[in-house]
Amino acid sequence: MRIIGLKAYQKGYTGFLENEEAYVFFNTTKGKYRPVQAYPKSDFESFHHFTTLMSKFVTSAFFLKTPVDISAIDMGTLDRIHMNRSGDIQN
Repeated sequence: MRIIGLKAYQKGYTGFLENEEAYVFFNTTKGKYRPVQAYPKSDFESFHHFTTLMSKFVTSAFFLKTPVDISAIDMGTLDRIHMNRSGDIQN
């Protein structure tokens, strides 16, 4: 699985992750991962198709230039990705 989009807010994060079957929009509530909506990969022609369509709802800066492989979704992992993403934002 990998993080493909991430945005910090006052007490957590919202983002997109990609797994084998779907793109999953998520947020963190009280430091815990909560999936909000899953979009089956089969509904999209490609990763680029997905990010282009989602850019109608979120800014392109929301998506990472280079997705980050992760083994677990926790606040420490999200904090590290957020801290390391300066210079990694799509324009």
